[in-house]
Amino acid sequence: GAREKLNSAIDELAAHVADLQAAADRAGAEGSIEKKARSLAEQVIPAMASVRETSDRIEESVADELWTLPKYREMLFVK
Repeated sequence: GAREKLNSAIDELAAHVADLQAAADRAGAEGSIEKKARSLAEQVIPAMASVRETSDRIEESVADELWTLPKYREMLFVK
């Protein structure tokens, strides 16, 4: 159960990362700075939020002793 759930979340994260890369590539290909800014605001930022949400869910599902990297909330709120 838990392993399948984690594997599913990892697959979801990979898809979100691919979407983010594609959005960033599209934004970079825009001609004017205004079009780039609009593409970043409308496509890249929402794609980043999807990556973040899925990453947070994965972080929260893994026990602290198994997660060797600092978690995002730990970096923000140093104890």
